[in-house]
Amino acid sequence: MEQLSVFLLLFVCAAASDEPLLKGGEDFDTILIHIGMGKWNIMYYFSIGAWKLALPHHALAGAFISPYVNHTCRLPTDVPSGSGTIASQNASTDTVWILPNDECSYLKKDVTTGRLEEVPCTEWDYDNSTFSTTATSEYNLVCERQYLRAAYQSLYMGGFLVGAFFSGQLAYRYGRLTVIAVSSIAYSVMALASAWIPSLVFLMIFRFLLGTMHPTSLVTGFVFSMEITEIKWRSTVSVVVGMMWGVGTILWGIFAYFERDWRWLQTFVSLIGPAVLPFLLLLNESPRWLVVTGQHQKALSVIQKAARINNKSLPPTDQLLAIMTKVQEQSASEEGKATHRSPGVIAREVLSQVAIMFSGHDLLWPHPRSLVPGHQQPLPLHGDLRLGRACLFLRNLFSGEDGPEEVCCFHFRSVCRRPPVAATGTC
Repeated sequence: MEQLSVFLLLFVCAAASDEPLLKGGEDFDTILIHIGMGKWNIMYYFSIGAWKLALPHHALAGAFISPYVNHTCRLPTDVPSGSGTIASQNASTDTVWILPNDECSYLKKDVTTGRLEEVPCTEWDYDNSTFSTTATSEYNLVCERQYLRAAYQSLYMGGFLVGAFFSGQLAYRYGRLTVIAVSSIAYSVMALASAWIPSLVFLMIFRFLLGTMHPTSLVTGFVFSMEITEIKWRSTVSVVVGMMWGVGTILWGIFAYFERDWRWLQTFVSLIGPAVLPFLLLLNESPRWLVVTGQHQKALSVIQKAARINNKSLPPTDQLLAIMTKVQEQSASEEGKATHRSPGVIAREVLSQVAIMFSGHDLLWPHPRSLVPGHQQPLPLHGDLRLGRACLFLRNLFSGEDGPEEVCCFHFRSVCRRPPVAATGTC
């Protein structure tokens, strides 16, 4: 009996170097549970969250870069100025220039015939008491050209829409980290270049291109952070990473308060991107994506590195590789089923997703913030749609403050689903 006890003790000690696989663990989430939460994960969250700080400055740039600026019509330089409604009278031609209240035109009157001719303004005097310079005043985006102010913001959101269509495909084909790195570098370069482009046409083109890079880096980064997080931490991580958008929006207003020249303002906020890039380039590719694409050895290397940094132990290598093989097979099987879905099934899935997106969202509680592109956030990953609606209700209640909403979501998770739903009146 003593020999048997010693044998069992030696067996346990020998097996202690490799942590046994969790019971029933046959998916990638099992590996994430073994990796746990530690320095390795925080390094990724910090890099992705820091990059998210740089995006609101350009997504919401129209508020300070191309705002409405009070302006008055300026008469041609060869016309001497006067006072009152009669701005000037030229004795040699018997012509009177009259400045009405209209900011976009002035009147030219022939004294002899009494004929009035409306002449559109070509130059304006701008009120620089709030902003020293803006794209509005520099490019004269007023009167007949005022639609370009809206275009400045709309082109970015148009690019966002276009980028959303192909960002997911690129991230799936070339990898999360590759897409994030390329889009972040391109975004930083174009953001800095657009601050000093003398041409309005090229400025608008760059705005559209910046918009296409926005979801490519933002959404892919969010997916990346979820893929390296075990299930019990995903709701918390999604909230913390999501809060960085609100922090970036606050910083955008602070920067604009201290710097009133639009070119220097955009230059300063665009420097956040290059400052974050070194951290992004130090990350490894998503191990989940590596597993799904069959790159098991690379995935194993990343997983072992994560466990080493987090000071965790892993199951034996052969068990990890077996899980990876099964995960890859399941992914291939699901992808094959997806390609053979009937149009009716696809239509039902699309309609259900649309219903989820609009259910209990800003359509029920509209406010000015919901009309600002870029503020709409996905439902928090708390595992319950009603809890997500409650958080969205608080977002509207606080009208622009991301912080209280996110903090309350932590509390809602601890008190279950029914109390917050009853308290907020959602269903």
